[in-house]
Amino acid sequence: MAGAGDRWSDYDDGYSAGPDVLARTGTFKVCKGQQCLGNPAVNTPVLAYGHSTSSGPFRCLSTTAGVTCTVSGKGFQISRSGITAVHPRSST
Repeated sequence: MAGAGDRWSDYDDGYSAGPDVLARTGTFKVCKGQQCLGNPAVNTPVLAYGHSTSSGPFRCLSTTAGVTCTVSGKGFQISRSGITAVHPRSST
């Protein structure tokens, strides 16, 4: 499972946090199974707790609770307990 020490890669149509891909629409795909397991390459940058990274409309923030990646407020949070969807906050 991806976490604060995983690789971050840009794609033309989305953003990848390890095996998970976030599309420009805010939808995401989760990779499951043995083909998703692996270790980052030597010297792969780590997104430290309290730091964020952005690429175009994509933003990822690393906290002790997990890494949250969003586009227009929609995306996912990945943590030790799993992956959950993130939805924009309503203005009501």
